[in-house]
Amino acid sequence: MHCQALQLVKCLCKEIQSLNDSDAYESFAKDLLFRAARLGVHEVVEEIVDSFPSLVWDVDLENRSLFHWAVTERHENVFNLLYQMTPRNKLNLIPGAALQMKNELQWFKEVEKFVIPYYMHWRNDDEETPTMVFTKAHKELVDEGEIWMKDMANSCTIAAALIATIAFAATITVPGGNNDGNGLPIFSKEKAFIIFAFSDAISLFTSTTSLLMFLSILTLH
Repeated sequence: MHCQALQLVKCLCKEIQSLNDSDAYESFAKDLLFRAARLGVHEVVEEIVDSFPSLVWDVDLENRSLFHWAVTERHENVFNLLYQMTPRNKLNLIPGAALQMKNELQWFKEVEKFVIPYYMHWRNDDEETPTMVFTKAHKELVDEGEIWMKDMANSCTIAAALIATIAFAATITVPGGNNDGNGLPIFSKEKAFIIFAFSDAISLFTSTTSLLMFLSILTLH
């Protein structure tokens, strides 16, 4: 019976889509969707939202959305379904304001490739070119990105300083000590010691380079 009811809903949704009837849309699709949400029938909710995605943002006569009913009636399955089906801002899926700005800039450059070069210098009613509009629209994101970069650089500076300190200490305190006769490390001819010395040198060089790079970021205005 449950499967048959679901098939009936699917057929009715297809029929309403083909008729393009606003009355049927309001009286059946919207009404049935909110009834299903109140009752917690997530299969019906999924079927109708798949057919009419815009309904996910609609409200009923009580000015309540599907999310309101899912929360009010404690229908976890309906709430999770709506959350998964609701389109979200993909930019928010990117961690960090600086990386978000990078993604936005890449999109701008990609779109720029398909636009006639002459259009890139056109001005809108506010006498702004596309580049000016982009810069203005992303001003807050740029500021947030600068703060994010400095916070990240501050954390990485501490980590790089610790690694550089350990690598430098390992260079001074040679494992096994030095030969009293010639002053060379006792294990200088051992393969493991050579690998250790080489690895320590790389660690010291890279950590120092990273430290200088992060310090330069912190000093930027």
